[in-house]
Amino acid sequence: MTATAQRNLPSGDVLLRAIAVIEVAAYPHAEWEAHMTANGAIAVSAFHSQFLPATRVYRYARHIALHTGYDEAGLAAGIALLARYAVSTGRGVTPLVLHRLLATCIQVGMKASSDRFLKNVYAAPMAGMTLPELNHLEFALADALGFRLIPTAAELCELPRRLAELHPAPTLGRVHEIMAACCHPEVAPAAFLSAATSWADQGRLERRPSSGSDRATSDASSSVRSPASSHAETSQSEWAPSGRFQCGLSVAEEASVAETR
Repeated sequence: MTATAQRNLPSGDVLLRAIAVIEVAAYPHAEWEAHMTANGAIAVSAFHSQFLPATRVYRYARHIALHTGYDEAGLAAGIALLARYAVSTGRGVTPLVLHRLLATCIQVGMKASSDRFLKNVYAAPMAGMTLPELNHLEFALADALGFRLIPTAAELCELPRRLAELHPAPTLGRVHEIMAACCHPEVAPAAFLSAATSWADQGRLERRPSSGSDRATSDASSSVRSPASSHAETSQSEWAPSGRFQCGLSVAEEASVAETR
């Protein structure tokens, strides 16, 4: 990360707001995405969760940033590579991949843009993962991006600011547009990006009522938690923002994220 980009990084508040915007835009499509992946209409990636984790994405990201000491630099790098993955693969942003993908993007982004990063053996538990899991996800991300992993200044600084400006009523289409506009100029949006936005928007309008068997499956899965979400949930009461990284969302912004769940 250049000194200029470091100086121009958005504040922690803006970075968390940008993550919350992505979350708010994506989460209404979770039920539809689960239905499509179960039917094989959408390929399951290495980052997919079996069900939607209970922990909000921005809280999970804040937890990682605080415990690793990555602070604003880690969040900015994570958002940058998250956008690059969404655009270059054509998958867009989908709710079932957000937690694991963002955590991996934060770790890989710091390795690619900073000399100050933790080894995976230390970073993995802070994200609620095992070491082999994080190693596997790192390779999956690097391979998907063609090992082009160094974020640009626009991806680090302009992208999160523009995403944060979408609050309080973001749409997945606008999120994808901003990500594509701010991505590295050599990262061409995949043809599937527009289709991904279309199927997500369509799914939001055409979600079918759950059948009895669907509800039974949902009830059964709700008692299970992924390692990442369980770790973040149990750790929420054990930490607070340090003096170097005090940031969060306002009460109104917290409410806007909660309404999508």
